[in-house]
Amino acid sequence: MCFDRGFSATFDFIEAIENTTDTSSTSSTDPINILLVSPGDIRHIVYTIARRRRHPLGNRPIHFYILDHPIEILARNLLMLEAILDFEVPIRQRANVFLEIYGNARVQERTARYIEQLGQSLRSLVADGTGTLGLVSLEHLKYRERDVLESVFKSYMRQDDFDMTTLRDHRLRGMSDCPTVT
Repeated sequence: MCFDRGFSATFDFIEAIENTTDTSSTSSTDPINILLVSPGDIRHIVYTIARRRRHPLGNRPIHFYILDHPIEILARNLLMLEAILDFEVPIRQRANVFLEIYGNARVQERTARYIEQLGQSLRSLVADGTGTLGLVSLEHLKYRERDVLESVFKSYMRQDDFDMTTLRDHRLRGMSDCPTVT
């Protein structure tokens, strides 16, 4: 199956597995392994998990393997997953924060503080292997990739002033100088 980064509708993997394979021959305790190559975001994962109880295979464990490049996209996916799974925050606020992280380059001040807090807990996930309710495993990452991932989470600290409006303006001005292909 092929998905365009962010342009395809959400997809329920369990439904696709049930429609394409004979599930009666597999054990009910065998995990479902799903490899996602360059998904760009976690919307398919969230959708599949949210709908898993609707399927006969829903009681089986699901293992998602994500292969994405650059590593910053994986960091963003882990940040969004951490925001979804923060059960200390009310569900409406979690949904708002998730959507703000998912769709905006500029976030509110309170969301920036929350992202900084999540970045610190995700750094402990990379360094110590603790966090995200034990649902995420980074054992398949190389040490170099873990170091890059930790530096990305470190960049979530608000100590660095990042002027998104000016950077976007410079980017658009640079794009307007490029010749167009007709």
